[in-house]
Amino acid sequence: MTLFLAALALTGRVTDWEHYPHYGGGNCMAYQGDLLLAGTAGGILFSHYDAQQGILLADSGWSYPEKLSWDRVSDIVFDQSGNMWVSLSGGGIDVFSPDGDKTHFNQIDGLPLNLGINQTVPDSVIYVGTSQG
Repeated sequence: MTLFLAALALTGRVTDWEHYPHYGGGNCMAYQGDLLLAGTAGGILFSHYDAQQGILLADSGWSYPEKLSWDRVSDIVFDQSGNMWVSLSGGGIDVFSPDGDKTHFNQIDGLPLNLGINQTVPDSVIYVGTSQG
């Protein structure tokens, strides 16, 4: 009887489940205007500081598979054009333009097969620190 109940509970496909990211395990922080972004083991948490209350308030978040190509964010940096470069520990690099367009870079674009991206420095040449060098 127990096996039958377990089979009934597991009939849904994983892709049909709702994803609730945990945003634990902070890895990095970035500022953009009055917005504070925290890169975490669960995605990106967007917050702002309320000076009247003296507290940090969480506004929203991005995670995988919605906005991000992977959920473990290791670095967030903005370039001079306002593009947000998100280094993903195990998932490549996502770049978001100010108008919301997303570009993803992975091993096809020259990143290592492990895709352990630790930090990205966008300039006229893009420098990427990985777990492999």
